[in-house]
Amino acid sequence: MFTISLALLALAAPQGAGSSTAPVVINEIMYDNWQNPDFREFVELYNRSGADVDISGWILDAEDWQGALANNQDFVVPANTILAAGDYYVFGAEGGTVPNTDQVCVLDPGSNTGLWENGDEGLMIRDAQGTIIDAVYWEAHETASGGWIPHPYLIEGQGIWGSPNSLNLHPTSWSRLSDGYDTNNNGRDFRTMPQTPGESNDWPSLFPYAVGTSGTVGSSVVNWGSSFDLAVIADPAVASANNPVAIPLSPAGNHKVFCLPPRASDGRNSAGLGGGTQHAMLLTAPDVNVRVEAYIYFDATPEAVDPNTGISEGYAWSLGVQGHSDGEYGFPDVHPTLGTTDNGDCGITLTYVKDSVGATLYLIDHNDGGVDHTILGQMAITAGVNDGWQRVRLQASQNWAEAHFGGTYGSDDGVKLAGPIVGHTGGVWVSQMVLRYKGGALPVPSITQRPFTADAFVAEQWDDGVEFLGIGIANTVGTPGISTRSFPYLANPVFEIHVDGLVPNSTFHWLFDFPPTGGGPIPLDVFGAPTGAQLWAVPDASVPVPSDGAGTGMLAFAVDPSPLWLGAEMIVQAFQIDFGLPVPLPLSNSPGLRVQFVAF
Repeated sequence: MFTISLALLALAAPQGAGSSTAPVVINEIMYDNWQNPDFREFVELYNRSGADVDISGWILDAEDWQGALANNQDFVVPANTILAAGDYYVFGAEGGTVPNTDQVCVLDPGSNTGLWENGDEGLMIRDAQGTIIDAVYWEAHETASGGWIPHPYLIEGQGIWGSPNSLNLHPTSWSRLSDGYDTNNNGRDFRTMPQTPGESNDWPSLFPYAVGTSGTVGSSVVNWGSSFDLAVIADPAVASANNPVAIPLSPAGNHKVFCLPPRASDGRNSAGLGGGTQHAMLLTAPDVNVRVEAYIYFDATPEAVDPNTGISEGYAWSLGVQGHSDGEYGFPDVHPTLGTTDNGDCGITLTYVKDSVGATLYLIDHNDGGVDHTILGQMAITAGVNDGWQRVRLQASQNWAEAHFGGTYGSDDGVKLAGPIVGHTGGVWVSQMVLRYKGGALPVPSITQRPFTADAFVAEQWDDGVEFLGIGIANTVGTPGISTRSFPYLANPVFEIHVDGLVPNSTFHWLFDFPPTGGGPIPLDVFGAPTGAQLWAVPDASVPVPSDGAGTGMLAFAVDPSPLWLGAEMIVQAFQIDFGLPVPLPLSNSPGLRVQFVAF
């Protein structure tokens, strides 16, 4: 490890929307409306090309869970159908309940679930020549747990992992993050949001957003949607249907707090059928650099055990950014040990899981959904020790996620969980699961389980102070990359910059431009370096450092707490000579990294 101080840098300084090329995409889907039959099922196409497209004879091609030989219904677009640039085309179920329907679709006569079954299914849109234009695959967790193996063209990424449901009270759908947003990864491109067939999926940014205290206790929280019952304002000090057990006020002292009540709108909770699954989403434009802070109430009372089976009852919630979850919110199999695959979380979450043995808070990178998640950190929550109201902050950026538990609201203290990520744009949401035994059996509902409860809830877009410049240029063993660990906020005791992809056990140079001179990028290929090589950090200082056996290097320093550093910038870049490169100037380099020192 190479460690320097900002003071040394100061001495060295002068004193003074998606990657897809598809013209038309499947923009929004609802295939599981909670009524029988499903008259509100629909599929919406969107022309993202900038030019009119003749979609005459195009086929909405459905695949069944049993494979292509057990094909679901297909629907052919009528002749002389032109989809204008920026316009929508809606396939809507018969019955007249889908707004803005362009093509009425007859329900599947062999099914009581609507146009298609509600399990792991796929849809493609094909042009008149049969070419696949776009594809979406949903409930991929059922395939992972033993269903059919879909055709490769049915999955963009792992598909959409979880299980949505839509109630007529406030209907939802799988919607692209914004109109036409397509990275060819279903799990990243869609999220659960209120239905908008034939209308835009775009939502205005609400950041900075705060749950206000002006509403009436029992009323819905403004600007939130839900898969089942809407989040409500509750008085924590008063027991009610939404707040089963009275609890003390939070340190913020408000009698009006955010509460996601146990699910009751479909009757399952009261009937003892394993209700309590809820998903609530903030109705805002997606973003990458997002942070959420709140006081959250942690109930660490051990859960019950089924006396007949010995299986523990489970309780869980997730607070997420950079992604989404699903309406059903299957129990998180974090480690995994339960063999369940139906949790629909995607992106970065703080996930709280409790059973009869204990309670644990996890920071998890769920990537694009599925079982290949990464636990970035975890800590035990113990009744009477660190439960009750606790300040929580969750923040994520392009390459780092961090959570703070306890400590002072708005400060860099408390227990920190953190780790590297590959950041993606996504939403802000809360999901919870109560009243279900972890083994899958359904218990008698408990009216005392604590719903997700938060006070002083704030969500905002923020500048993480990091910008990546240009690209890495390959050496003979790899391509150097650069990343950060933690955020460059004032008084951060350890801010790290990492480089990888270097020639192992060989000298490389850190170049520093502090403050930036504005002279970059300078093309280096004109001097004989590999094509595309650029110098972003016009150096005020160059420090030679050996790479390790894995071809990595690290720069670590403490950020000065002085307000004078607020807004100060530097550019860092790594260069290495590799004589194996067949060019006159055998340089490889990392991308440049612009760092601006910010407030916490």
